[in-house]
Amino acid sequence: MFGQHLGKEMSLLDISGDLYDHYDLEVKKQSIDGRFNEKAVAFMKAVLTRFLEYQFKTIDSEDNLTCFNRVRIKDSTRFALPPAFAQVYTGYGGATANSESMISIQYEYDLLSSNTLDLRLTSGTQNDQLDAKENTHHIAKNDLFIRDLGYSTLNYLSQIAANEAYFVNRLNPQTTVYHADKPEVKIDFDKCLKKMKKHNLHNLEYKVVMGKKAQLPCRLVIYPVDNDTYQKRIRKTTKQAKSYGHQVSDDYKLKAQLTLYITNVEKEKIHGGSIKKVYSLRWQIELIFKIWKSQAKIDKVKKMKIHRFECQLISRLVWLMIHWKILKYLTDWVNSKHPGESCSP
Repeated sequence: MFGQHLGKEMSLLDISGDLYDHYDLEVKKQSIDGRFNEKAVAFMKAVLTRFLEYQFKTIDSEDNLTCFNRVRIKDSTRFALPPAFAQVYTGYGGATANSESMISIQYEYDLLSSNTLDLRLTSGTQNDQLDAKENTHHIAKNDLFIRDLGYSTLNYLSQIAANEAYFVNRLNPQTTVYHADKPEVKIDFDKCLKKMKKHNLHNLEYKVVMGKKAQLPCRLVIYPVDNDTYQKRIRKTTKQAKSYGHQVSDDYKLKAQLTLYITNVEKEKIHGGSIKKVYSLRWQIELIFKIWKSQAKIDKVKKMKIHRFECQLISRLVWLMIHWKILKYLTDWVNSKHPGESCSP
């Protein structure tokens, strides 16, 4: 299962030779091929499920977030697969995604313990909003959820609040926010920007309600962005808008000068000046995905039996999760001896 050193070049003959060299087992490649079947996939999924259920609990003092039960960070990564897999893992096809077949890996972990909370394989066409709708489960009281804009729907945020849990998210540009004490009055972002420039403010904060119908109470924390960040946002959005025959709205151009965060965490737990730093912890998951692809080469896939692909991918993910736990313990030990230092992933 773990032929990570050969990546997509690993053949059935290689596996046969590996078994003989390391375990003195003589198994023909045809026999190995026959053992990659639906039962083998079910077994590997059961191993993954068991792994997710039984993990050690450790506590970290990351940014004084131990006031929360768990700090849940989630994101997804996608990559193209051989067209032969399209019946199981559908892609967008055409010129937009360059692939008939694509897989998405939804991954969620607890920042405090490094425990993996969710790890699922889905078709590449299943977006993050749909995942948030179908899989916002096992919300425990006092959990803190940190996710990107793709997951940030009013329904998702309302479910978290209803279960006495917390969120720190970027504000979706399509979501309207109103003053908490005047729920019929929208936040005027032009006035916010002028006020921050006039008084040279690092951040600005309001008590607001989100959505005209939902009226979800939370804090809106606003940070100004530098000109380079603003220009980058405009270039990216202009390119996307042109591909659909649209133009960038004045409202977007205004909001692009600001970074907007919404949270239901009390000020006593995370003050406004720290919201940006707490949300930036989400980028650690990008590092994880980068390691999965650069070190374990999970995105290097050749045409093979679909059951073999699934078995080897799931087992490799389990292998990576175990290594991530080992890294967590090593980093904690190094940091205890040499504060401020850690191990390189």
